[in-house]
Amino acid sequence: MRGILSMIFLLIFMVFPATAEEKLKPWQEKALHLVKEEKKVLDAFWRMPSRNILYVAMQPDGGRKDGFAEYLCMLLADAGAPKEEPRIVEVFDPTTFRGYLDKTGSGSSMGIAACR
Repeated sequence: MRGILSMIFLLIFMVFPATAEEKLKPWQEKALHLVKEEKKVLDAFWRMPSRNILYVAMQPDGGRKDGFAEYLCMLLADAGAPKEEPRIVEVFDPTTFRGYLDKTGSGSSMGIAACR
């Protein structure tokens, strides 16, 4: 079920054309800083800044990280993320995350949240 939700969110973001530059907005820079300050977060980056998709790496413990992704959504709001813009936070294990950084990776997320 969660895999289906992940696919739906990704398809939504693929359908809407990107209209903003790939340069980070001030709230995105602040949000990235707040997320990286979290003790459980190993690393993070904006996968698609124009579509507000944030990838986060943390150590797996065998459980889903949807709740943690929801918590990170609150940090994005604290950083000034516009409420009218959709935002996605996906949490990955370090190996999968590194693959995305290298543009060679693929894999399933440990958690995902559509921020409201």
